Amino acid sequence: MLDNAAAYEKAAETLETREAAAQKAGSKGEDPEQLLKREHPGIILGVNTEAFSQGLKISHGKSRSALAKAAVRHGMTLGELAAKLHKAVGRRVPLSSLSQAHSGARPVRRDVAEAVERLIKLPATKTNWPRGIRDDE
Repeated sequence: MLDNAAAYEKAAETLETREAAAQKAGSKGEDPEQLLKREHPGIILGVNTEAFSQGLKISHGKSRSALAKAAVRHGMTLGELAAKLHKAVGRRVPLSSLSQAHSGARPVRRDVAEAVERLIKLPATKTNWPRGIRDDE
């Protein structure tokens, strides 16, 4: 019986200590000792993302293809790249056709491939556009 009372008092004392620490830290009941502290919070996968917008951070985290990674390196999401291609080429370039051309599902037009090369330095080669580059307008 004495052991249970001592254990109960110790548990109550620990709970009071944690509640006091949580109030002092300004949190809402979270244990401040359990919060993750990173040494360099802006560096993700070796890239300093502190200056990135939220959309660019999301694009950086989701980018798998060389096209997406090159766009992020130049500070653009794929949607922003498609908008800049619209201005560079003079006509709308759907993001879906750009992704399909890069993945090898369809060929890409030469003017689009050259504009991508100018904007994000992704060479217009067979490696980056597996189905080829077509010359037709």
